[in-house]
Amino acid sequence: MSAEICELNGQPRAAILRLFDWDDASREAVAQWKYDGVEPKSALGSFEPLAEFADRVRWLYYPDVGSSAGLEKLKAVRRITFGDELPQPAFDLRQLPGLEVVQCEDASGLDKRHLNHPRLRYLDLEGLKAADLAFLSEARALAAMRLRRCALTGLKGSGTLNGLKELRLLGAKKLEDVSGLGEAGNLEIVEIGEAKKLRDINAIHSLGKLRYLFVEADQASQADLSWIGTMPRLECAGLWLETRQVDWTILAQHPRLYDIMLGTHAGFELPDDDTLVPLLQSHGRRVLKVTRFPKALRPSIRIEFVPPADLVDAKPLHVYQTRLLANPNVD
Repeated sequence: MSAEICELNGQPRAAILRLFDWDDASREAVAQWKYDGVEPKSALGSFEPLAEFADRVRWLYYPDVGSSAGLEKLKAVRRITFGDELPQPAFDLRQLPGLEVVQCEDASGLDKRHLNHPRLRYLDLEGLKAADLAFLSEARALAAMRLRRCALTGLKGSGTLNGLKELRLLGAKKLEDVSGLGEAGNLEIVEIGEAKKLRDINAIHSLGKLRYLFVEADQASQADLSWIGTMPRLECAGLWLETRQVDWTILAQHPRLYDIMLGTHAGFELPDDDTLVPLLQSHGRRVLKVTRFPKALRPSIRIEFVPPADLVDAKPLHVYQTRLLANPNVD
């Protein structure tokens, strides 16, 4: 058997055509079978066999060939997914003229220069070795990034990514400086997790188009919440950091913010529900739930309002809240 279909679970489901060898049977499979992606195994040697059917190959899944010959001929490829072992020698992804999506489970060996692609729209990488985002100077179409356990210490270069709307940095333990975000004014989603070295998040306060904000930075501190009033689109926020002063009327008056987790500072006295809820509802909003976290590093509270009536899909911060609250001091 030189070809088979493998079903990938997930949302949505996907069919991957695995090519173990190149013969009449596998050629017929590429030409006639229905599939979403193609997984070329090492026996193919290179991408040259697929060139004949370049218009049918839109997704390269875990390519395992030893040569990148023919890669530039696959003009219809929009997506490439690598596993935890990158092919050697490395493929220059800029050879794929229509590439929009790059996913990699272990990008520690990925040449970051190969990601500087003008058509790229989405990056999902783990372990990338890059100190900042300046290497993406030509990736002007980039709309979303999810970088996990990467070596980023700063976000220089993010301001040139004018189309960037979503930035998720998970396991950002080396991140020290987010000042570069101040120029990324089109961001709608910012998520920064485990930023143990980050102390200043003021640059984020200028992102007026944010709808979702999550920052987990135990060493960071902010003066107050006045900046929330300059973010009229903000819907959900998780602020696992120190806030020195809290004006509850800012939350009561916000037109869209319906779910916020807020950390204060050691010694801060959170008002009881009998005092707090009427204050939060003093401007016509209705509070659904107030949750307090006695095991958190500092006095913390989560406030959930009735979501805005025009919200298409209300999704409060379930995943991160669940993980952090189960073990708030997790390393």
